[in-house]
Amino acid sequence: MKKVLLAVAVVAFFASCSKDYTCTETNSDGSKDVTTYKSLSRANANLKKAECEQTYTSGNYTSVGGVWEKK
Repeated sequence: MKKVLLAVAVVAFFASCSKDYTCTETNSDGSKDVTTYKSLSRANANLKKAECEQTYTSGNYTSVGGVWEKK
């Protein structure tokens, strides 16, 4: 029983580990914006990834969907 509890605790520890990510967006003028996110949980990383990968336009400014990477 102790081995099962230890295994569950180890899996839970690694599943909840936070990681660092970067989002690199290319603007309509060719410049790049890099945003670094530190210590994101898996749930927050999924939300930020969706935001990073979307394309949006505001006036003359267009940001093409970014590239999401785990550091």
